[in-house]
Amino acid sequence: MANHTEILSALTAVANFVDADAKTFIAEMVARKTANIEAAFLAPADDGKTVSTDSVTLRTPTARTDFDSRVLGLLGRNRGKYVSAANLMERYTTQTGSDCTTAQMRASLNRLIEDSKVDYTGFQRGTKYSTAP
Repeated sequence: MANHTEILSALTAVANFVDADAKTFIAEMVARKTANIEAAFLAPADDGKTVSTDSVTLRTPTARTDFDSRVLGLLGRNRGKYVSAANLMERYTTQTGSDCTTAQMRASLNRLIEDSKVDYTGFQRGTKYSTAP
């Protein structure tokens, strides 16, 4: 698997073969990604661990339970209406200021479904979720 430096170098090389607008866009994206990577590595440590303040970490059962509770709370505000995982992710980010991945949201929803706290309809990209009756 290529590291970030190799990927960014490849993108910069590709920029030499495209028009000026695309080249500018690629250069901006490379600069932004480089800054994000550097910021992540240079962020101050908290108790000896590097912590990102803008993403959700669900490595402990307590963190997963807390995240599941927040997701269930977001669903409860819909009063029985079905909403998509993408909609829930957007609401979660707006409410908490933290980003979660699609995989984290779907895993949480699946845990809640197994606990009979959430109901769903549809499948694949059309799946919608609601609190269980």
